[in-house]
Amino acid sequence: MGKSLNQLVRDYLEQLAGSACRNQQWTQFEARCLQSSAKLDGWQFNRDEANER
Repeated sequence: MGKSLNQLVRDYLEQLAGSACRNQQWTQFEARCLQSSAKLDGWQFNRDEANER
């Protein structure tokens, strides 16, 4: 692989730390969405409308 064991461990730990950070950000985003007062007024996602050009 062309890397030292130390570098492999460092890369792995950085990957884990980044993953934990992303999980925390997602949890915070989800909480904000659930607490939002925004209303969709019956709007639903429509794939055809989303792909119109």
